[in-house]
Amino acid sequence: MLRYAHARAEALGKRVHFSQQNAEHTNFPDESFDLVVSHILLHEIPPPAIRKVMQESYRLLAPGGMMIDVEAPLYRHMDVYTQFIFDWETANNNEPFWSAARDLDLVSLVTKAGFAADRVFEKFVPNGAWKAKVTNGLFKNGNSGSQGSWFVVAATK
Repeated sequence: MLRYAHARAEALGKRVHFSQQNAEHTNFPDESFDLVVSHILLHEIPPPAIRKVMQESYRLLAPGGMMIDVEAPLYRHMDVYTQFIFDWETANNNEPFWSAARDLDLVSLVTKAGFAADRVFEKFVPNGAWKAKVTNGLFKNGNSGSQGSWFVVAATK
């Protein structure tokens, strides 16, 4: 994918540096980024690694920089039946860390990584929210136990 992305950027006349590294510990200098983003990464790694990723995000951000982690809803956003259905993914769809990640308090992990509590927030963003104002009932009252929305945890350094 990185080779393709590089070729595509070159074809478009864009200068982009791609680097594949372990998100728990990169070789970039401290405070070298204004933005650190992950998209559906956290449930793919075990909780100890998630903690290290949060710490690395903090280390990498310049003052005033922002970290954004986009994930699927956590268990606390779901009723018990929906939790059970989503656990099926863990057992039967090669998602070994999903249940453990869904149990975490990500805001707490972010603050333990160094971010000030008053600079951390969480929010649901419905699928397609940037494209249409109507969500077809997939996102009601800021809470979703089903597919159709993303759970976002973000913090500013």
